[in-house]
Amino acid sequence: MKKILFLLLLLLAHTAYGKKVPKLAVEGDITQEMAEKLTGRLAYLDSRGCGEVYILINSLGGDADAALSIYDAIAALKARMIIHTHCVNGVGSVASLLLVGGTPGYRYACEKSSVMINLLKSGSDDVADVEQERKINDRIIAILAADTGHTAEEIVGKLSDVDDVWFFSDAAQAYGIVDKVLPPGQRLGGGVE
Repeated sequence: MKKILFLLLLLLAHTAYGKKVPKLAVEGDITQEMAEKLTGRLAYLDSRGCGEVYILINSLGGDADAALSIYDAIAALKARMIIHTHCVNGVGSVASLLLVGGTPGYRYACEKSSVMINLLKSGSDDVADVEQERKINDRIIAILAADTGHTAEEIVGKLSDVDDVWFFSDAAQAYGIVDKVLPPGQRLGGGVE
């Protein structure tokens, strides 16, 4: 059975201020099923007046449409709650959109983690597939530009000559993908484990 931990809700949550903060996990391939469950949990937390949530991400991507639907849910909720996003080990491809989509100032990466950004490249000759890929890539570029502080032209320049661009955590911070690199032993929300 393929290991996919996708939602650990209200799991021994803790912060430096003694509040219980829900933690959701995105691990493994992002699928439509995962997107439905995660967006449903986020909507539930919003309906309960939750002021913040942690999304722990350890995923190298998956279904682009599913990831974009999760991104849209996060973007819609950022006005009402703090969305902490946390790169636990490795985040790549469309999963990087979830990481960068967190509330500015609350996007984290573990010190030894890495982040990969890229554009879709299906290799299909079908005109409809190529057009859909172009539309999704335009959206990925717009999201990365808006959430990292780079221009769309800078993002395209970074991604145009290579298939994948990898960042270690400190480089991801310098590029604007995350706001803080957490040293080993630091808990989410502050404090030391």
